[in-house]
Amino acid sequence: MDLDQWISKVKDGQHLLEDELQLLCEYVKEILIEESNVQPVNSPVTVCGDIHGQFHDLMKLFQTGGHVPETNYIFMGDFVDRGYNSLEVFTILLLLKARKTNVVFDSLGISSTMDVRLKSKVYGFYDECQRKYGNANAWRYCTDVFDYLTLSAIIDGTVNIFHSLLFKYLSPMCLCASWWVLCVHGGLSPDIRTIDQIRVIDRNCEIPHEGPFCDLMWSDPEDIETWAVSPRGAGWLFGSRVTSEFNHINNLDLVCRAHQLVQEGLKYMFQDKGLVTVWSAPNYCYRCGNVASILSFNENMVKEILIEESNVQPVNSPVTVCGDIHGQFHDLMKLFQTGGHVPETNYIFMGDFVDRGYNSLEVFTILLLLKARYPANITLLRGNHESRQLTQVYGFYDECQRKYGNANAWRYCTDVFDYLTLSAIIDGTVLCVHGGLSPDIRTIDQIRVIDRNCEIPHEGPFCDLMWSDPEDIETWAVSPRGAGWLFGSRVTSEFNHINNLDLVCRAHQLVQEGLKYMFQDKGLVTVWSAPNYCYRCGNVASILSFNENMEREVKFFTETEENNQMRGPRTGVPYFL
Repeated sequence: MDLDQWISKVKDGQHLLEDELQLLCEYVKEILIEESNVQPVNSPVTVCGDIHGQFHDLMKLFQTGGHVPETNYIFMGDFVDRGYNSLEVFTILLLLKARKTNVVFDSLGISSTMDVRLKSKVYGFYDECQRKYGNANAWRYCTDVFDYLTLSAIIDGTVNIFHSLLFKYLSPMCLCASWWVLCVHGGLSPDIRTIDQIRVIDRNCEIPHEGPFCDLMWSDPEDIETWAVSPRGAGWLFGSRVTSEFNHINNLDLVCRAHQLVQEGLKYMFQDKGLVTVWSAPNYCYRCGNVASILSFNENMVKEILIEESNVQPVNSPVTVCGDIHGQFHDLMKLFQTGGHVPETNYIFMGDFVDRGYNSLEVFTILLLLKARYPANITLLRGNHESRQLTQVYGFYDECQRKYGNANAWRYCTDVFDYLTLSAIIDGTVLCVHGGLSPDIRTIDQIRVIDRNCEIPHEGPFCDLMWSDPEDIETWAVSPRGAGWLFGSRVTSEFNHINNLDLVCRAHQLVQEGLKYMFQDKGLVTVWSAPNYCYRCGNVASILSFNENMEREVKFFTETEENNQMRGPRTGVPYFL
């Protein structure tokens, strides 16, 4: 077989000869029979939804996501029917599978209770083969391959931690940050509680009319809690609790599936975003007007997570809110000992992870790893020090140069800074932000429309959110920091009233006692989480927890003994930056 020649032939709009197609199908069956029902796939990989015979759009997909073998792919079924070029779609995918096995097929999805062979006779693939070959042989060769396609794939994305300082504090089970993603065409099944139950399904047959195999192909998520009858006539509707429990039992971060047209191309479901639908056939059936998407899992996993977050990221209680860390890694470990470890405790960190302390790199690395591993359990806000300009002056740049011998690590981290969200809102009543308020922001909706994917500007609402401070005044005053504003009691009270807030929670200012409420109505609180700041200020640190009833608990902690080894001369910099 000259696979490269055949690939070029199909891309040029020609069909393989009948005996060539038969040979190809037999060859690919030998590859597929070796694959598990839950085929393991390593990241980086790009996941694709339904194609439905839209060959030219498949070619555009490869232009968008990258060509095989430079890009690895998982295709989640429904390659054929409805589009005019099902034969070309399935042939090119078989050729790529034969040429490079870093293309994974989930089992072919279907959309009625008829068996797949009868289904493809109704929705176009059979007629297309008859028309293009003059007989049904090509259709038979392809449908025989259908019975060998795997049922699901599981993506294991891992970032190993080799740094000795992190090794000291993490158990062997936590020496890597992993994300586990199950890819399946349709959805879940009431007969499948664990992934191991998928592994033992006999897949080398026609899709049955009911049961776990059928459900994997047919089920759909719905805004319900548990299970409901599907209007499709096969499979089930399944809800948030079902998905959450399935992910928890199987240590999954996400279920990725196709099977449903999504006008916007991609749609996360449920409060914890534990499931996503990917649709890869643009303008489906040449008339639906939808866009298409592909979803990549790669070394930029944290960026992919952060870019999906809102400028005002909603967070549910219970959650623990933390202030500045400023590179004090050992104290961050003590913070987790005090407040609880992720994912048992949910956290909001209100920025200023880096600069001034000796271990900014380790602080930001561990927070990124936790975000990659538990994206729903930790929220990272941007602080004024998450800035290229400040980090070149206040320590982070020099630390990266010293520890890596170049500035690459600094560049990687500062690129992430541009994706950090600006604020978080707890149960709709507590706004968390690094610095403070802005005269240009009267409503929370005005925060939502800020373009945050850039360096922090020198003025304006974005700047103010990072730099402003409360003061014992009524309204506004010029800030001695040279950026942001001083804002007073009336400003805070009016902002809270307009936005139905009980509290503004912020960091940004050293508080000797660790936590400080401001104004008569206590409508604002400053939380500071770096004890003995800069290894010399003598302050205590705090974290502020909100339980399910939004009742507050403050926990205080002091510096760790390891800090005694770090005392030494510091560069003279004004604390307030």
